[in-house]
Parts: sequence; C-alpha cells; structure tokens
Amino acid sequence: MTQEQKNNKCKQLQHEFMLLRSSGMDKDIEESIKIEVEYLKLRSELINEVMCEVGGSEQGTFTPKLLEDIRAEPTEIVCKDFLPLIKGAYNIIAGAGGVGKSTLALRSVLHYLRANPTDRALLVMGEDDRDEIKERIEILASSFLYAVEHDVAGYLKRMDFITVDNPVSMRFLENQRGSATINDRLVSDFKKYIKENNIGFVVLDPLKKFHSVDENSNSEMDLLVRDVFLEIAGELKIVMLILHHSSKSAEGTGSRGASTISDTSRIAYRVSKVMITKEGVKIEHPDFKGQVRINTIKDNKNIYYKYGRRNTQEDMIHLYKGVEVVEYREVS
Repeated sequence: MTQEQKNNKCKQLQHEFMLLRSSGMDKDIEESIKIEVEYLKLRSELINEVMCEVGGSEQGTFTPKLLEDIRAEPTEIVCKDFLPLIKGAYNIIAGAGGVGKSTLALRSVLHYLRANPTDRALLVMGEDDRDEIKERIEILASSFLYAVEHDVAGYLKRMDFITVDNPVSMRFLENQRGSATINDRLVSDFKKYIKENNIGFVVLDPLKKFHSVDENSNSEMDLLVRDVFLEIAGELKIVMLILHHSSKSAEGTGSRGASTISDTSRIAYRVSKVMITKEGVKIEHPDFKGQVRINTIKDNKNIYYKYGRRNTQEDMIHLYKGVEVVEYREVS
C-alpha cells in the first residue's frame, strides 16, 4: 500500500469511527473503538515512514524553529487585474443561479492565460453547452482584453473543456455503504491529466456536480474541499476555482451548505445582482442591468481590497461591456 493509499485509508477510518461514535449507541461506540485502533496503527505506521524520509526519526517529531529558520512559500496571487485568486489553493465564487458566476470564471481564466502564455486551463462546466461558452469567451476576450479574432482562437486552443455536450462523471467524493469515500482513481487520473497537460488553472462548476454526499455535513464536505481540492491545488501549484450556489436562507452572507466549504478556501467571493422591490416583487434594478456586486465571504490575505477592488466601480463589475447583454441562465 502506497503512502497516498494509506493516507486515504486513514481518512476513511477516521470518518467511520467518528460517524459511529456520534450515534451514541453502545454497540456503535464499541465498534468505533475497534476502528479507531486500526486507524491509530495505520496512522502511526504512516507517520514513521514520512519521518524516516525527512530524517525525522533522528530529530524527533516535535521540532519548533526560530522564524528566521523556517522556510515559507510566498503566496502567489494571480488575476490582480480582475478578481484576484490564489495559486496553490482553492478559491470560490458563490452566487444564485443565473447571476453570472460562470461568466466571471471564464473571464478569470482569460486574464490568467494572458499573463501565463505557456499554461493551459481545464474547465469542467457542468451546466453550460459548447456554443454558449464559446460565445461568452469571444465577447469577454474582445470586450475586456481587447483581443482580436486571432488572439481569441489562441486562448481557446489553450482551454480544455468538459461541458453538457461531452459530460463526464466526476464524483470526487462518493457515498459508499453510508460512508463518504474519496474516489482515489478519479483523483489520480485528474492529477495525472493536470501534470501531463501543463494545466495551471482549473474551474469546477458547480460544486454539487463533484460529490454525492450531504452538502450540509461539515465532516463530509471537509473531505472534499480539504482532502481533495486543497491538496490537489497545493501539490500541483494550480489555481483551483470552485463555483457554488449561495445560501438562500442567509441571502448576502455566504455560500450554501456546510461552513467548511467557504472556511477552507483562501478567498471566497459572493456575487449578486442589484435588486429592488416593485409592487411587492423583487426585480433587477434597471440602472444596474448587466452588472453584479462583489462581496467577500472570506479573504484572510485581504487580496480583494489590495488588488481587486480597484478593478471595480464601487464593488460593481460589468459582466459584458460594449455589447448587448445576453441573459445566460444557470440551472438552480
């Protein structure tokens, strides 16, 4: 068993004994203790292997250092000329269906590709078809990047897509016999594709397409966002951008589902239309048609206020500019 397989097995065992223990039933608690013992043995074996590789067996596991002796990796921020994102981490854009999340993601990719001419992008667009994606890219590239037809064709050749026209099942986290389990085969194939094709930017749209577990469970979502998205982004040093629906019960405050979905991200944006109430019905403000408001759900590095806000007009961004605005509807 490889270290990666052992690590995934540890996560699975940990989830199993925590789930059993939470039931409070005596027979479940007894079973959870047996599973926890198995987990601890495997975890100890894995730690010893890792420590031997880095010389930790000689130094001990508890080795604090002076700050000047700690090697820190600088945070790499991309798309500073649009909505800044963090490379080597997973980032979120949340919002209601049809608000323009996919459009913002496509524009982010274009800004990234312009700044990184040797990189490619992978976009898994689970709710959009080939033709509407192509049309939006052409509009965005010409309107905001001032790209001519030749340049647009160049961007398109550096973007790999999975759309509703060529769908692929990509459930990174699956429910197997009542337990959330990481799809190791898919994770391995996904990482291999990214490496072999020089992918620097990944878009996954929407989040619900990439799991089959309870979106409101912090323990289950933590496996997906921390042990899949965050680990892949960190290991491969890519931009991982996840598109997700916003919370309906707390409009304007965050993303839908478990709190770990946004808490684990390095930067989480929420986009919304400007609405007014007319005759008791909420409608889009006529003075702000084709624009969205940007808020941050989480921004520990303060990158939006350092870089992104200067690219907006009082936190408002035009989805399209200089062309007739086309309404694109995402599936709710």
